[in-house]
Amino acid sequence: MDVNNNPRNSFEEEPGGGRDRGPLKLWHGLLLLGLSVFLLFFVFSIAQYYWGLWGMALTELGIAATTLLFVRIYKADIREVFPFNRVRGRHVFGSLSAIAGAYLMVIGVNAITITVFPGLAERNLEVSGFIAQDAFWLRLLAAAVLPGVCEEMMHRGFIFASSGRLTRTWVRVLYMGVVFGLFHADLYRFLPTALIGMTLTYIMIRTRNIALPMLCHFCNNMLGVLVSLGADITDVELDAAAAVSQIDVSMGLFFIGLGITPLLIGWVLLRDTSKKLNTAAIVLTVLAAFALTVGSIVAMLPAIYDMAP
Repeated sequence: MDVNNNPRNSFEEEPGGGRDRGPLKLWHGLLLLGLSVFLLFFVFSIAQYYWGLWGMALTELGIAATTLLFVRIYKADIREVFPFNRVRGRHVFGSLSAIAGAYLMVIGVNAITITVFPGLAERNLEVSGFIAQDAFWLRLLAAAVLPGVCEEMMHRGFIFASSGRLTRTWVRVLYMGVVFGLFHADLYRFLPTALIGMTLTYIMIRTRNIALPMLCHFCNNMLGVLVSLGADITDVELDAAAAVSQIDVSMGLFFIGLGITPLLIGWVLLRDTSKKLNTAAIVLTVLAAFALTVGSIVAMLPAIYDMAP
């Protein structure tokens, strides 16, 4: 059934994308978040320490199981918490374009953060080394497939459903981004993960189909897994120092500007076609995106010049 024509799955925007008010309350989602973070620190971290990627896979399954337990406890409608609907082509392309833009912007944010906190480079290399220690299929399963499914069950599933009283789209997107950032319990990664969380939430609001945030979450993590294929980390401190020496703020601005255009393309493809959008607004948005992209390239030129032989 078409997501836009199914009254059961409609958002009834008021005016910002809030869902029908079901039995779940905001604090139900926050309680799930708190319990999950507790389990991550005091239970699942032990599994990851002893069993590596197998422990990471167990962590994701534990997150899914905890989410299903909350669905059961609070007698939520599982079809409302985990809505699957007919996939529309423009929603797929719009979602992938949006997450690609967010991914590029995250690269930029990380680059700027590393210039301020050089120790972050060493931490990132440690994570890459942890993922790179096992077979590729296990890396893909534990770091991309299961997070894409299990974490989305929690965030764009139960927690999203519990936030239905946030009737403004931007408030709901911001709230879900903050929750996603807090879930990862890492101050340095808070902004990047919050940005990804906001993008996935916007996709969920516009498509009302949890399959698409799952797909985009998988694609985002899969890129990290692919990067780990080339990881040959023999000395973390030395490799981190080399990485920091090659990164500056201009590189970060370059990737942030580069990500704006696909992000806005995703916004256009995901927007509600039942509402007319001012043509001038679209033109101005595209021009602004183009200007920012060009500006980011210009900002990168000094770094390119410095790296030239």
